[in-house]
Amino acid sequence: MIRIMTQHAIVVLAEWIALQPKRSDRSCPEFTDVATATNGILAELLGNYLLTAERAGWNNVATTLFGRMHATDAVFEMVERRDPNLDDLFRALVRSRNEGAEGHGLPGNCIREVDLALLRITFERLKPLFPDVLERSDKLVFSRNSVEAPRPITTLRLYHGKPVLMRRLLPARAGILRIEGQAWVSATTSASISFEVNDIRVGLPRCNSPSYSTEYSTVSLVCLPERLAASDEFTGRQQELLDLTDWADDDDSRACLVYGDGGIGKSTLVLEFAHRLLEGRLPELKWRPDIITFFSAKKTRWGINGLERLNAESIGVLDVVRHIAVLLGQKELGPHWYKNDEKTAIDRLAGDLKIAFGVDRRSHLIILDNTETMIESVAEKRRLAEGIGLLAKRIGRVLVTSRRAEVIEAQPLQIEPWSDDESADYLRKRGYALLCEPINRSGLASLKSYGRKLGNKPLILEAFVQATKANGSGMEEAFRYVQKLQREELGAFLYEDAWERFPAELKHLLLLMTRVADFHDHISLGLCCAKVGVTAMNADDAIRESRGIASHAVYSGRPEIVFNSEFMRFCMNRTIEVGGIQRPAPQDADLIQAEYRNVVRTQGSPSGAWSLIALRSRYARRAWRCFEAKERDEAIESFLMAIKEDGDNGFLRAKYALALCTYRMYVEALEQANLAIEFEAENAECWFIKSRIEIDRGDTHAGMASIDRAEKYGKDKHFCDLLRARALVFWKDSIRIKTTAPARYVTKPSGEKMTIDEQIVEETITIDVPERKRRARALLAGVMKSGVAEGNDLVELRRLESELSSIRYSDY
Repeated sequence: MIRIMTQHAIVVLAEWIALQPKRSDRSCPEFTDVATATNGILAELLGNYLLTAERAGWNNVATTLFGRMHATDAVFEMVERRDPNLDDLFRALVRSRNEGAEGHGLPGNCIREVDLALLRITFERLKPLFPDVLERSDKLVFSRNSVEAPRPITTLRLYHGKPVLMRRLLPARAGILRIEGQAWVSATTSASISFEVNDIRVGLPRCNSPSYSTEYSTVSLVCLPERLAASDEFTGRQQELLDLTDWADDDDSRACLVYGDGGIGKSTLVLEFAHRLLEGRLPELKWRPDIITFFSAKKTRWGINGLERLNAESIGVLDVVRHIAVLLGQKELGPHWYKNDEKTAIDRLAGDLKIAFGVDRRSHLIILDNTETMIESVAEKRRLAEGIGLLAKRIGRVLVTSRRAEVIEAQPLQIEPWSDDESADYLRKRGYALLCEPINRSGLASLKSYGRKLGNKPLILEAFVQATKANGSGMEEAFRYVQKLQREELGAFLYEDAWERFPAELKHLLLLMTRVADFHDHISLGLCCAKVGVTAMNADDAIRESRGIASHAVYSGRPEIVFNSEFMRFCMNRTIEVGGIQRPAPQDADLIQAEYRNVVRTQGSPSGAWSLIALRSRYARRAWRCFEAKERDEAIESFLMAIKEDGDNGFLRAKYALALCTYRMYVEALEQANLAIEFEAENAECWFIKSRIEIDRGDTHAGMASIDRAEKYGKDKHFCDLLRARALVFWKDSIRIKTTAPARYVTKPSGEKMTIDEQIVEETITIDVPERKRRARALLAGVMKSGVAEGNDLVELRRLESELSSIRYSDY
């Protein structure tokens, strides 16, 4: 039985290898040896085919034979070690058969418990390599995972539903192999069988020595894919290229993390950087590596034909190490490469690198692409960080791309969407390259508009160009087609990797939150967290780290979360099983919404929930998403539509005022802030936003008065002090402040004396620079001491401290 299982596993491996692209660094042993049973040849053959499949891209398959396991007492008795692998068991079995008194190959020294244990272990370890039976037939098919389409196995077949043991493999004629075998129809009866199949050996790789060639003379070895965008079509990213150049010339920086949303152009950027380095097109760059290696962990691809799954296997740093070892000329990776831990394997590779090429870690550039797919749990997140750290320390300088801001010791470089102009430029370039008339005839404003509607994301814009060229009926139809693709499959491409790394409780929370609303403030976040049993801090951290699922901001020390529309669609029909029950329950969202309304009523003031009320309409939420995405024109247009629909919403006008202030449209911003206060005269947030606008436009007197009103109506003192410090830092010439006039006597025209009580009066004063700096520093120190400043407020505090340090007497 063990022979049958091993033979079937080898045939499956061989047929899979035969379908892979031929590579000079791969070779297979003689396939006809699969029918040989002497001296453990079958076990050695299985090991060789596993290693060949691993090199061909079947990640971690070699651990089937070489991965360690815990031995039971019965197995320990045979192999005499507590952590054997299947290879050890096979070798022990061969020794037992060959040394037995019954004769060569016969079951000598037989111990029933040991043999049964070995049979169970062999079945469990080789089970992923076994083919499936087509219903009501003797034909077999195989797929590596649930997403890979089953492929027919032609070299194997069943005999009346029973597996066949191959006895001989003989060439019948050109391209045809005859298989003679045996099938057990009962425990004591066997039947001989013979059939012919296409000769699998034709498709298996032959042995050749590896060789590399490159058109570039700046480095000795290049293992790098072609550009993802033609050199003359590469668009924008000039600042990012300069940032990468600065990193490369910083000898003390061992790693750089390029991160941003899926489809934003991270891989395109790092490959363009590497190719420009090789071509000498970065003259300001002094560093030149001797070796460049590239590893991609990409699992899915999205384009005009929708979502395509490339790989579904787990990938780790050990796979990167083995890949580099093969690229650098390791003809065969022995079993030790699959038994080692990451540190041992990295140390071995470092030694091979020094011996084979005479280079050290300072002269090797490693590009790791799409590392977000290498993490599916918190433990794997830590292991990835440690593994990349070891690679950077021992093997080479590491340039990492990820959709997430991974917690690794690396210089971060965030990639944002293109500007409207860059999107239009790219569309124009691609239109000319593909002779796409609809795009070539379009004006600049039209191209900008389509770019903006598609999020200024390179991946989606490329799908739009391809769709426009393919359907030939115009850009609007192509736009609708791409939108349909986005609704159907883009979410899976963008978010599946992030989803898999969330623990079950956070998946439950995110599903619940997206059922409740696409916008959440600290109150609704807290209610959802309480329902699921997750701390708000953990939820906030997870959403921040997984860039792309939502825009996240901290306003006045409190989080505001707006989920991306694609992520909302991704979560729409999903549930997760918790304790045998599908969650979230249909009524959970309604209960949270009811609790939220009750909290708002109980507070007596909507100050804690003002953001949710402001964005209660679909146009308002769209406007805020555009504002967060820095899409100025779309944000203004959507705010105007929201106001037309919900014009009495003072909180909405306050949000609009804040956006206009960011765009430095101070007159319009102040107009909206005043309208907001007409509707919400005693709301602290409305007054606080108005004070920000007044201070930014230079009206310090009015700004200080509005801050006082905001604090009076409940705005936290520390946030008010932060804004007061801002006013002091950016002081103009003078300021009107409130002072107390003492009591005094006046004489009426009739001569009668009258007492006037002390009163509050306003006067214009000028504070000298040292006094202004002293007051501002005192306010900032108080804010810092309070510990409430975080996120954007902490950034503002640091900026004000920096501005204070640069103020000189000569400035005034």
